[in-house]
Amino acid sequence: LCIVVGGNYRRKFDVNRFSYAMFFWKHFFRLYPIHLLIFAIFALWNWHGGICYDWMQFVTQLLLIQSWIPSTHTLYIYNSVSWFLCDIIFFYAVFPIVYRWVMNVRIRAFACGFIVFVVAYCMVAMKVPDEIVNCTLYANPLLRLVDFIMGIMAYRVWKTHSGQLGNLFSRANMLAVNVVLLLLVYCCYVNLGVGVRCSAPFWFISPIIILSLVNSERSGDVQDRLFGSGLMQWFGGISFEIYMMHLLV
Repeated sequence: LCIVVGGNYRRKFDVNRFSYAMFFWKHFFRLYPIHLLIFAIFALWNWHGGICYDWMQFVTQLLLIQSWIPSTHTLYIYNSVSWFLCDIIFFYAVFPIVYRWVMNVRIRAFACGFIVFVVAYCMVAMKVPDEIVNCTLYANPLLRLVDFIMGIMAYRVWKTHSGQLGNLFSRANMLAVNVVLLLLVYCCYVNLGVGVRCSAPFWFISPIIILSLVNSERSGDVQDRLFGSGLMQWFGGISFEIYMMHLLV
């Protein structure tokens, strides 16, 4: 997402032609109609099954503000995966500010600050009871903003060092490297505490995988042929709809 959004709007930022209102509402109306449709289906399904929710659960889900409330009472109600839409709408709202900051911050200062943040996060996350991790850490828009920031940083690295990355990645079978990285994340995931594993391991691994995928585009290597195939492109085109409807199915 960050690679695509950053690449699409970089030139408008460079010439001061970026329209915040047009950007936000364009992306908002790509997300909200499908949310509204599936929300209505869930509401009718639950009503038919005799399941009732209170007004606060109904309103927070309808307006996509559930992730801001640190309560299990409102987070996973109706189509529970819609918490992600709450977060991503927030990311779109702050994108211009975050983008300008990430594209101009000193890399060394960013790296030092990020390491300090991760250490502090892990120390706090280990103290959070497992039963409230989802509503306080996992779905929290402010904490998941770190994912978005790391994505924009990946775009910055790709934009400014694409030649060096190409040379680096061309020396290795990146498909095999990515598989190893994912296995490493899995091993960390099953052995870390719930609060730590819900986000932290992915902050380090995901940008590397994203950069390798972007670099391999149109290269003709195994990774490019696999993910550039018609079938995978088709699945990619409907992946958002699959994500939104998989619980209903």
